[in-house]
Amino acid sequence: MSVAERLVHAAHELRRGHAAAGARAVEEALGELGRLLAQPANAGAARVLLPRLEEALAAQQRGDWIGLADALEHRLAALLE
Repeated sequence: MSVAERLVHAAHELRRGHAAAGARAVEEALGELGRLLAQPANAGAARVLLPRLEEALAAQQRGDWIGLADALEHRLAALLE
């Protein structure tokens, strides 16, 4: 499964109200995304994605699961496809 697909899967779990499954899926997707962005060849992509990641993390900190799902699926995953 690609990073974009993992982000969409996480978003769907969050929208269904499956908090535990959604949290695991978010952790897995963002972990994989972090590994990809840590590669020097992806520095440009990291600069583009950082504001979207910050938006997703802000939604998570607010407990806004729908906002987090939207940020994952419509902002982050959309950029990766």
